Amino acid sequence: MKTIFFIGAMLLTALGFSQETKGARTVEYTVDLDRLKFEKQELGIEKDLSKLEGVQKCDVDALNYKLYVTVFEPEKDNKSIDIDDIKIVLANNGVEIKTYTQKANYNK
Repeated sequence: MKTIFFIGAMLLTALGFSQETKGARTVEYTVDLDRLKFEKQELGIEKDLSKLEGVQKCDVDALNYKLYVTVFEPEKDNKSIDIDDIKIVLANNGVEIKTYTQKANYNK
């Protein structure tokens, strides 16, 4: 019984420390692209993403089939984009996601 209580307490403690910190942050997405064939797609993706709220930088590396997007997420009234918005822009331009990674940098 003590073991079960101890394991439960450890899990609750770990969950408490693993919660994401709130605050302003910058998220860097690196997306591996599929079906990128034309320069028109590259230009369309960059144009459409740059119009979305919070996007600081976006670049399509057509040679390596990668997309780099930097998004600023403010602490309050966050209306910036996430990976689902990026997927929509890509689908509208006839491109798909193979995989993606994201890295959050918290602004102090």
